[in-house]
Amino acid sequence: MRCAVPLHALCAAFWLGALPLLMASLRAEPPDDAHRYVVRFSAYALVAVTLLLALGVTIAVVQIEHVALLWRTTYGFVLMAKLVAVALLLAVAAHNKWYATPLLADDSASGKAVFVRAIWAEYLLFAAILAFTAMLGQIEPPRAVVERDTRAAAGGKAEFSETQAQDRYRVTLSVAPAAAGHNALAVDVVDVDGRAVAPREVALELSLPAAGIEPLRRQAERDAGGRFIYHSNDLALAGRWRIDAHVLIDDFTKTIVPFDVPIR
Repeated sequence: MRCAVPLHALCAAFWLGALPLLMASLRAEPPDDAHRYVVRFSAYALVAVTLLLALGVTIAVVQIEHVALLWRTTYGFVLMAKLVAVALLLAVAAHNKWYATPLLADDSASGKAVFVRAIWAEYLLFAAILAFTAMLGQIEPPRAVVERDTRAAAGGKAEFSETQAQDRYRVTLSVAPAAAGHNALAVDVVDVDGRAVAPREVALELSLPAAGIEPLRRQAERDAGGRFIYHSNDLALAGRWRIDAHVLIDDFTKTIVPFDVPIR
């Protein structure tokens, strides 16, 4: 990530910085010379655009972390708007390469005018992309949200935490931030003597009867500390959710513990 961000910015700067030079050559140079400059720029631009897209996708994947967070967070909505602007910019670039450039080669009277209009379109799209990028810099990325909620759920700072005794075990469910949207759910299991138990697996069933949402079965994953964690975007509505923890202790022992979780 340390190298990806500056390289991504450098590739974008190359593209944006070349536009005024192309504009000047189109206005001042004969069509043959202008065509030669455009072809030379296209060769370099192909490498720059490839790097730009590869690095952009890498950064987005790292920051989003969970695909569902694209349409469940403000960061995701702004990122999608930026991606639309980038797609339009690539479409203009393709138009320049496959339509406007051949017009310059043919010494067409309209070739320069078409290319100049396309460059102005690129300017406008770059302005939109830069605006969206600036907005993203002011919004907490989903990756940070996931890390914060996980630390809260696993570190005893969850907004909801409750322990239920079932058979010979005590099961604790922690939910952070216990608000509509993304939540981290952590499950801890101890025996009656308070000794930590390492279950074989933990599944969670989430339902909201008041809204007609039937149980959604989700598998929690064991973290490095032996705790089971599930990152949920399912708790999208406020209300009192029923969460049943299905804890498989071993091949012969399973316990199901119900929790009533208020989501604000």
